[in-house]
Amino acid sequence: MVQIAATKRAAPITISGISLDGQRISSKSLDGIVVVNAWASWCRTCILEWRDLQEVARDNPDVEFLGLNESDSKQAALKFLTTHPTNYEHIFDPDNAILNKIKDLQSLSIPTTLILDKQHRIAARILGQVYRGKLQEILSNLRAE
Repeated sequence: MVQIAATKRAAPITISGISLDGQRISSKSLDGIVVVNAWASWCRTCILEWRDLQEVARDNPDVEFLGLNESDSKQAALKFLTTHPTNYEHIFDPDNAILNKIKDLQSLSIPTTLILDKQHRIAARILGQVYRGKLQEILSNLRAE
């Protein structure tokens, strides 16, 4: 995990694409802190972290969450979401193009979670499994900024 001090954060980023249900989604339309989680239906670690992500999303209604389905088929992703529901949108990115456009983030593994501050600058990056307590701590710190 990497946390970036507010004074060292790069310019704001935009995560955008087409959702699994065919709608255009952009982080520009989201207010405040945003958690972006890159996942795939075949990823065991994604399954392990899923409950923690959903609980943190539920317990933090002031934080926006956005899923980024990577290296997957739409059919597999939609099937996964029927058994692992969420209350937030998911962008379909089968070619891993979205995160690979962000400077210094190329060739990321799945799962990867980016936490964007209120200005949508990358404030933290978690490679691998997200844990509820650590994510809550990061969100609390960002609220205090």
